[in-house]
This record gives sequence, C-alpha cells and structure tokens, in this order.
Amino acid sequence: MEAPDRNNGLPPQESAFHDDAERPAQKKKPPKTKKGEYTSAAIRSLALALMCNIFIFASNELAIIREAMLLPVADADWSLEKVGTIIGRINLSQTVGTRLHNTEYLAIGALVFVVCMLFGLWDAARHVKLLEYQRKLEASNNRLHELSLQDDLTGLHNQRFLKEQLDVELERSRRHDKPLTLLMLDVDYYKSVNDRYGHVFGDRVLADLADILKQSVRIVDVVARYGGDEFVIVLPETDDKSALIACQRVRKNVEEHVFSMNGMRVRVTVSIGCATCAPDKSVAKSELMRRADEALYTSKQRGRNTVSVWRDDFSVGATDSPPREDSMKLEELQKELYSLAREARETSVESIYALAAALEAKDGYTQRHSIAVMSVATNIARTMLLPEEEAEKIRNAALLHDIGKIGIGEEILLKEGPLSDAERAVIHQHPVIGANILAPIRYLRDLVPMVKHHHEQYDGGGYPSGLAGEEIPFGARILAVADAYCAMMSDRPYSSAKSGEEAYNELLAKAGTQFDPDIVKAFAQTLLLPAEK
Repeated sequence: MEAPDRNNGLPPQESAFHDDAERPAQKKKPPKTKKGEYTSAAIRSLALALMCNIFIFASNELAIIREAMLLPVADADWSLEKVGTIIGRINLSQTVGTRLHNTEYLAIGALVFVVCMLFGLWDAARHVKLLEYQRKLEASNNRLHELSLQDDLTGLHNQRFLKEQLDVELERSRRHDKPLTLLMLDVDYYKSVNDRYGHVFGDRVLADLADILKQSVRIVDVVARYGGDEFVIVLPETDDKSALIACQRVRKNVEEHVFSMNGMRVRVTVSIGCATCAPDKSVAKSELMRRADEALYTSKQRGRNTVSVWRDDFSVGATDSPPREDSMKLEELQKELYSLAREARETSVESIYALAAALEAKDGYTQRHSIAVMSVATNIARTMLLPEEEAEKIRNAALLHDIGKIGIGEEILLKEGPLSDAERAVIHQHPVIGANILAPIRYLRDLVPMVKHHHEQYDGGGYPSGLAGEEIPFGARILAVADAYCAMMSDRPYSSAKSGEEAYNELLAKAGTQFDPDIVKAFAQTLLLPAEK
C-alpha cells in the first residue's frame, strides 16, 4: 500500500483538540517536589526547636508572665501597679546569659534541637512517601481514564470517547463556522470471515483495519471503533466533497490490503456512509449519526464496497413522492427486509458449514482439503477483481466442491494405494452426486454448476460432461486450479506432497490443456510469482 498523504486532499489543521487553547488559562498550584518537602520540614523543625529552647532557657520569665496574667483572677484587690511590679522582676538577658554558661541547660537545648530535627526528617520522609503514593494514584487514575476511552482490541478511541468528542467538535464547528463530516463504516461479510477463519483471525483483521484507517486520514481526525466491526471517523473542518476523497481513499486502501496470519490470507472490503454538518445548519449529534448510518445502510443496499453520501433529499424521491410519514414507513420496511435478508444469508452460510461438517465426519482429509481450496479459490477470485457476491459464491462452492464424496463408499474413498478403473469410475461420479445434493436447496443452486464441473479440463478431457474452454463455468475453472494445487501440496497414501514451486510448475505446464491459462496467471499473482518462466 502506498504511503498515505496524511491530509488526503483535505485542508490541513493544527489540531482537532485545540479548544483548550481558547479557554482562559487556569492557575494551578505547582506540584510539590521531594526537595521542597524536605526544606519545608527543616524549617518547621527549626521553628519547633527554637520554641522549645525558649521555654527551657526562659522558663522563669514565662512563669512570671503567667503570674502576672493570673493576678486579676487570684487577687480581688489587683491593680496595674501590682502587675507592673511583677513584670519588673523579669531580667531576660541576665537569665539567658546565666543559663548559656550552664552545661546542663546547653545539653538539654542541644538534645531538644536534635530531637526536633529528627522528628522533622521523619515527618518529611512520611510526607514524601505519601506524595509518591498520591502521584502513583493520580497516574493510575489517569491511565484508567484513558483506558475507559480506548478500545482494547484496536487501540482506537471507543464509543464513549466518540460521543464526548463529537459534542466538542459540533460546538467548535458552530463557533468557528466550519463544516464537520462524520463517516460510518463496517466490514462487508465480516461474519463470514469469523466463521471461516475463526475469531482470532477476525480480531486480527479488525486490528489491522484500525491501522489502515488511521493511516488513511489526517492526524487530527478522530478514528473510533463504534462496536463490533463498525467504525466511525470524525473529520473536522471538512465539507462533503473533501470527505468523499477521504472515503474513497479509505475504501481503496482497505480493498488493496491483504490480511494475513499463520498462513491464512484474505481480502475484505468496507461500506461507508458519509454525513456532513454544514456550518449554516445546526445538527444534533444523534441526527448526524443517524444520517451517517442511513448512508451506510444505502451503501450496503448498493452492493457493498461503496460510498454513499447523505444529502438533504437523501430519503426523498421525486416531487410526487409520498408524504414524509409514508416515506418513513417505507424506510422502516426496507430496513426490516434488509435485516431479514441478512438473517437468511447467515442461515444459508450456517447450512453450508453443516454440510461441510457432515463430509468431515466421513473423511477428515477431504474437509481439510476443502478449506484449503476455499482459501486459494477466494484469493484467485479477488485477484481477478470479481464482484464480492460472485467471489462469495466461489468461496462457498469451494468449501462444498467435494460434498458428493458423501455418496462414495469408504472402501473406495479411504483406500490406500491406486484405484482400479472401476473404482475410479465411481469416484468420477462425486461431482454429479454433489450437484444432486445441492440442487434441491434453493439458496445453493448457484453453486451447482461449479460443483458439478470443477473436474472438467480446458481441452475437453475432463469429467463428467467433457466441457471445454469457456463452456466450463468460470467458477468451476477457478476451482479446478485451486483443487489441483491443494491436492499436489498434500500427502496422500499413494502420493507424496510436492513443494509449492513444484506444484506451481505443474500448473504452468498444464495451462491451456487442463487449466484455463488466465486463471493460472491470476493464481501466480496470489503467490507473488511470475506468471511465466
């Protein structure tokens, strides 16, 4: 994928979160430091030591002052002259001077000073420890707050953050008279990815998709996971024309990316709905999201892997269209039909896997082989740029291409060593048996031609009908290449597995005779190999 232009044709911005710069700065108390805490404790300890020494060295004078203060209480005939007489007995300089020459008083004063300073150090250490604990607690709270706004799987913002930030961006859009665009997208047929490759691989697809989305938009744009396989992108200061450029870039980058893990490779597409809030029209958050969701729904209806932009007349037909109330009922009916169709499709997928499970119960190798064929055939279909609907049919046909082997006896199916001519004739009936199994199932009828003719050869030498060239259904020609490659890459009782290069060379050697040469070339592209030697 090409290195993305982080502006993507959209106007550059300084930051999507610079509202704080527009608010008046609030004075904050500077955080305490370890050095400051010890300095403060030393000053407090020194003050305490001085006060204690004053009591020690001037204890007599303090007693005289106390006597003078209590005189009005102790003597009913007290007078100011009596108080003055008592105060006159104070000779502080003489007392302190005398006691400074007394070693006993000096020792007591020094001891008090040391005790006060030690107490100060202990108090400072206690405060420092408490300060560190408070900082760790604050950091933990900040981290928890960040995690509460972040999606664990993708690392993107979550729905909670999106709704909070969307309020901020809408207010900012109104204040600065700038447009704001919301994109809503989800992965096409994501459930099929989970069903075929497992939830671990499905999670990997979502995580990689999140990276693609972030690389496909500007740094200031907000990318969030809305839930499941649905994502939302907020584009500040972006009109609908510029947003369409971003939508197409996102769609193209996703379509071209190969999602891989542990040898599994798949391509996915996304459908996108786009809604823009014009600067001269105030729109509530819920309304903007509803519009984007309607546009996404339309993209799904139009065949997926496409972009739809909400307009003011988005859900209104011609001038003689029904009233708004009838139009809303029609929209609700359309959505209900879409939901029912999706449920029917999911049911059909479950039925396909139920059939595949029945085959696995009889022959585990055949089922594992079918899954490998499904992966290779799907990659070929996507490389040849087939519509997603056609690629899905090929994917399902690949999974069921050997379903007819259910009707083959185990003594032939599981036989070790080469088959006799009679046994081979029985095996050659499995495409027909498979077609007969699928034909009565209405939603699997499109798979019948591919299952029935996947052993036909391009030169007409295959079975069961001896079709040649373009007489062979296109999907069956893809299955033939995928089936042969996966068979050559597997160990069987009567043959050893070939290397990838050997199997590919075998396909090249038989291109134009057994296999469609154009499909062999497309298969080479899935392996990133040259199509010709």
